[in-house]
Amino acid sequence: MKASKAKNPEKFICPRCGGLIPSNEEWGKYVGALSRHTRSRGVPPVEVCSACGTEEAIEQHLGELTAIDEYPIINDATIARRFGAIAIMEQRREFLDPPAVND
Repeated sequence: MKASKAKNPEKFICPRCGGLIPSNEEWGKYVGALSRHTRSRGVPPVEVCSACGTEEAIEQHLGELTAIDEYPIINDATIARRFGAIAIMEQRREFLDPPAVND
């Protein structure tokens, strides 16, 4: 069963960058990436956005995987994703809960 973004928006927020899962453009349409930190047995899975999944793969290949306790990551790319996510969520909130009109 698919979770409702209106009732549970935090499920669709990437813990690594603060962007939306799987991306700001495709918010909640499908699952995100499984963090490289949570791919071993006995570790609870952590879902990240597609961009962070790609960044983690590159970091792992280079031997420089950012530790999960350093989340959220702060750099120009993640800040842009975070601000984009906030704007999208604000628009969605206004659509789902329009302000009352005073006569």
